[in-house]
Amino acid sequence: PSGAAAAAERAAAERAAVEKAAAEKAAAERTAVVASRSAEERKAAADAAKAELAASLKSKPTSSEKAAADKYAAATKASSSSPKKREEARKAAAKEQKKAKGGTDFVGALAGDVTVAALGGALALALLAPGVKTKVSEGDVEGALEEAKTFVTSVEGVSGKAAYVGGVVVADAVAHLPVLGALVPGPAEFVGTAAATLLAAKYFIEKSATPEEDLASFGNSLPSDIPSVDDILKPAGAFAKRLGDVDVDILQDDLKQAPQRVQSWFGGLDDPAGTVAPPAAALGAAVVAGQIAHLPVLAVALPRALELVGVAYMLDAANRYGADESASLKDDLAAAAKKGGDAVKKLAGK
Repeated sequence: PSGAAAAAERAAAERAAVEKAAAEKAAAERTAVVASRSAEERKAAADAAKAELAASLKSKPTSSEKAAADKYAAATKASSSSPKKREEARKAAAKEQKKAKGGTDFVGALAGDVTVAALGGALALALLAPGVKTKVSEGDVEGALEEAKTFVTSVEGVSGKAAYVGGVVVADAVAHLPVLGALVPGPAEFVGTAAATLLAAKYFIEKSATPEEDLASFGNSLPSDIPSVDDILKPAGAFAKRLGDVDVDILQDDLKQAPQRVQSWFGGLDDPAGTVAPPAAALGAAVVAGQIAHLPVLAVALPRALELVGVAYMLDAANRYGADESASLKDDLAAAAKKGGDAVKKLAGK
């Protein structure tokens, strides 16, 4: 009986061991299946996400495509709307285009002119009052201010000179009002650039004067007292009268005959190239100088300074042509061309 019981226990233990092994094997197989299935699912999900991203990127329009689509939509909307809507769309587009150009208005021009005038005044003080430059180089700001104050108080007729500078600044700001802004600033800047080019030739090529000498002479030529209204209006009225007396028919006839007269004048020259080329080169130098003035760093203040110089020259010309009937624009232009041509010849060693 004891042997039978032992055999039964061994048989039961063997069956339990076999069942346990079978259960463990089945559990391992199920775990492997689940793990394999999870990896495949993760891979499938990742592949699906990549495919979806690629499809979205492919279908998403670029910025240029979006802009073109928006423009087409706006044009379609405008064309399909009423004439009033189309006119409103046209005006809105013109307004945006004008705003994008960033034109300078009266307030902006006035602020810029005041800044440039202040910088020009500081530069003039440094040139005309050597003590100011010395104090600044030594780092003595208070001493430089005292030197500047002493120099300004020693100048006779400061109020009149300040009024002149203020008048030029206001005139340039007025030139940026809506109607005048399309006509005056550009030519004024070119006149200032041409004047600056001639002055540079005078100082560095001909070396017939120095900036200090010209500044002192210019300061002495300015009025000592604030001009009266009559002093301003009388030359301006005389200049306006000279403009009004111009015979339009004669002017048109002169313009028609100008090409023939220029051709005849050019053909009568003994040395056409030697006569025309130097002034033309000087004019080209002025154009190049104007382009340089608009380089990124220089464009902060230099174009405004050149425009102020041009306005000052134009005001002086209007005053002179109004006060002196013998003054001639043609003679002044010829004299300026000769100065530029002489500078070019000297630079070329001729």
